[in-house]
Amino acid sequence: MRMKILLAVVLSLASIATVTAQGKTNHLGPGNSPYLDRALSQPVDWYPWSAEAFRRAKELDRPILLDVGMVSLV
Repeated sequence: MRMKILLAVVLSLASIATVTAQGKTNHLGPGNSPYLDRALSQPVDWYPWSAEAFRRAKELDRPILLDVGMVSLV
């Protein structure tokens, strides 16, 4: 069981590294938000708040994960 979990983690990290190494970006695109610009190269297929985001979630039968953009400077 532990070996399966370890394998799943390794494969996930390899997938993330591949996407990042290829320089692919998500659907945020260049905008005028420094907060969203930091998420451009994340291995998450982020969409801006739009009808397209809801259409895609419905098409894939996936939930909407909402990032409220909270930043804390400690």
